[in-house]
Amino acid sequence: MTNLHTRVLPFLRYQVGDRATAVEGACPCGRPGTTLQRIAGRQGDRILLPDGRELSALAFGAVFKRCPNVRLWQVVQEAPDRITVRLEVDGKLSEGETQLLRGYFRDRCGSRVVVELATSEPILRTRAGKHRVVLRTYDEAAGGSGEVGLGPGDGGG
Repeated sequence: MTNLHTRVLPFLRYQVGDRATAVEGACPCGRPGTTLQRIAGRQGDRILLPDGRELSALAFGAVFKRCPNVRLWQVVQEAPDRITVRLEVDGKLSEGETQLLRGYFRDRCGSRVVVELATSEPILRTRAGKHRVVLRTYDEAAGGSGEVGLGPGDGGG
């Protein structure tokens, strides 16, 4: 619970695992100290590539805006070298959209990562009903699932 009666700015609705960019210097309101420049999403909302690079969920949004038949999307990483892009589409994904998405993910993830486009798999949601655009269903440190209990309507959080 956040105490709203202190003389410092309350840090509302952020949890351990949220990612943000901190900057030194005074806030535009005049308060000194460290401030947040931007919120970059949750720590788990990123793809970990075999070459060590990380791709944020923010990296994917632009390509889906160029696909008018895609209503909803979710990138699920089952292993360091395997990604399924789950798509809810109006009608059918066009050949142009398919080529665009395959090329986009190949360029971003590299040739070592197998990317599958799936229109028949359900978009997973958290227990609270939220739609997470990126899920990593393995734990790179333990070799097991990082998202326990994933299933339709149960994305773990």
